Amino acid sequence: MNTIKWSRLALAYSKCVLLKKRIPLIVGWALTYRCNSNCLYCSLSKKGVKELTTDEVFKITDTLKKKGALRISLTGGEPLIREDIGRIIEHMRSLGSVEIKLNTNGKLVKKKIDDLAGVNIINISLDGPEKIHDALRGAGSFNGALEGAEAAKRNDAEVLFTAVITDINAPYLEHVLKIAAHFDAKVFFQPATSNVLGDKTVNKNAPREDALDKAISQLLSLKKAGVDGIANSRAGLLYLKPGEGKEIRCASGHISLRIEPNGDVIYCSREDFPFKALNIVRDGFDKAFSNLGDISCRRCLCGARVELNLAYNHNLSAITNQFRG
Repeated sequence: MNTIKWSRLALAYSKCVLLKKRIPLIVGWALTYRCNSNCLYCSLSKKGVKELTTDEVFKITDTLKKKGALRISLTGGEPLIREDIGRIIEHMRSLGSVEIKLNTNGKLVKKKIDDLAGVNIINISLDGPEKIHDALRGAGSFNGALEGAEAAKRNDAEVLFTAVITDINAPYLEHVLKIAAHFDAKVFFQPATSNVLGDKTVNKNAPREDALDKAISQLLSLKKAGVDGIANSRAGLLYLKPGEGKEIRCASGHISLRIEPNGDVIYCSREDFPFKALNIVRDGFDKAFSNLGDISCRRCLCGARVELNLAYNHNLSAITNQFRG
């Protein structure tokens, strides 16, 4: 986020704190759980969740703008699978001050590049060199990710990568940084969760504590040495280190939220909250958002969310890291 945009976010955040208001400044929105990849640590595509219509997406977007949203991160599944993704992005772009981020595996970026006009950040999954990445996400996924990044760069979109740390790719994180450097891009690193994303089965590819500890220590050393491609702050990396992640107050329900494909409003994609979501279409935005009560997490593993939570809790390292972004 550039300095002007971050300053606008910081000003809005200050108003939230001073006036003790809950404003959805940053919105994560899973438009679909359908996906054209078959990642070993995710089963979201098997959930079969009903999706919002195009008109419902438009109406919700308008409401988010009125309520103060400054960034909407579109995710999935694979959001580019939606046939109306171009119309959705165009509508969001028409709101002017709302920044659009798109999370994708990259495979459809080249094909749908015209639909992506106006997207500020294209965040592409990249877990390692070709053999490793494809082992985790399916044959052809590596080439799809790089082709997507190349198409995005040709169209002047900012490229960001996210690498999910597993036992399989933990030794190859520096290789991911070298690939990202070719695109003048940074990488967010985050561990795979202990359960498969989307259900409660054990994730056999979650990193062992010793492997994760070694991987995070390496990233901290690289960051200390001045390697510029690591998007996580030092505080964020330390939080992800085994045994270091202390309880932290969650920003969800205060300055952020997540919308599910069917319109349910939740804290995040974790499955272990004893929580009954309200639906933004059925129950209205205000009621659904206020339903997100105060919570604290002991072990948040989403790299970008960790950064947001740390910044929300006034961590200087996380705050200054946003300016460098």
